Amino acid sequence: MKSKSQTTHLTILSLIATAIFGYVTYRQLKVGDYADHIEWAGNLADKGYIFIPSHSLFEQLTVAVRALLPYDAFARFSKLFRQIIELKSYEIAVMLICVLAYLAVANLIFTRLTRERQADGKKSDPWFAGFLTLAAMIVGPIFLFTFPERMYIGYITPNPYHNPTQILLRPFALLCFWHAFSNLYSRFSFHQVLVAAILIIAATESKASFTLTFLPAIGLLALIQYRKLKEVNWGYLIFGLGLPGMMMLAIQFLISSYGAGTDSMILAPFLAILQFVPNIWVFFVFFLLSILFPLLITFLYWEQTRNDLRLSLAWLNLLVALLLAILFTQVINMKSLNFFWGLSIAAFLLFVETISLARKLGAFSFKKSAGRLQRLLISSAFALHLICGILFYFKSVLFPSAYL
Repeated sequence: MKSKSQTTHLTILSLIATAIFGYVTYRQLKVGDYADHIEWAGNLADKGYIFIPSHSLFEQLTVAVRALLPYDAFARFSKLFRQIIELKSYEIAVMLICVLAYLAVANLIFTRLTRERQADGKKSDPWFAGFLTLAAMIVGPIFLFTFPERMYIGYITPNPYHNPTQILLRPFALLCFWHAFSNLYSRFSFHQVLVAAILIIAATESKASFTLTFLPAIGLLALIQYRKLKEVNWGYLIFGLGLPGMMMLAIQFLISSYGAGTDSMILAPFLAILQFVPNIWVFFVFFLLSILFPLLITFLYWEQTRNDLRLSLAWLNLLVALLLAILFTQVINMKSLNFFWGLSIAAFLLFVETISLARKLGAFSFKKSAGRLQRLLISSAFALHLICGILFYFKSVLFPSAYL
């Protein structure tokens, strides 16, 4: 009965997620980064290869899904439908890929929240789990002080809508993050190494941002826990994550450095972000407003969070991403802030982890009088992140733009 109930709630969640994120994706197709990736997918279908971008899983999937579209079935139904699907075939394929990526993320987060509740022996609350799942996929930085002029650039946005490769990356990043943590201190298993290699390769081919930050972060976590160095599953880290991830990064670096439309990477602290914010202090204020909820959870529940290794990994991943974003930039594409995509996916992972932890700690509950002030602060911060995320969603739907 529980399984049937969970399936029902997951189906309802999937329908809601499809409506919410399918529509915003549709609105973004003509702007943002979608147009470029659709063009690159067309080049891949015509030529069999592309140099831009160096990560091409999205383009490969677009070509594959487009090839599977039922042209003949639509032709038998209506010639007009056949013409529509031929004219819009790439856009339809892109829509399907992005919606499926959103559904995968919703499924993963909801299943995790539900299983954690069951493992704690507490009464199931699928409606609240569904709400938290959608919230994790919508929350944004607290930009009320700069609204409506600035809602994106300068802040760290965990849920952007205009970049299809970031959307594709998120389910792979979630799976890789959870899988790596689960196997960090486990016994060596060839099967788990193979799974890790597939996940890190898929994540890197979706977008290199996650791999650039996660490999150093999980290595740092293993070294920081120096008393447990002998227990670390080094075979998993090296052969499951390290070598496949570094190999993919090396290939992408060669393609981007020596292929068509080459660009170069330079060490130039804050140079890129200072094109968009007045000074460094403003940037750090924006950064703190982007992660206020995770900060409050971590420090107000310090006794419970300081030894939480999964949360530590999420924070290390964010800090590594922050260092890379402020230290490095590209020359030609400096204003694209490509190194900040690592901060975006790191913030998303951190929100997922802290939302899960806040629920386990009862931070959203007001039944107990003890600690009510800290729970009020945390719930207020979460509400502000969610309100700003909803405002950003409607802005992305009503006024889609290449420059959010």
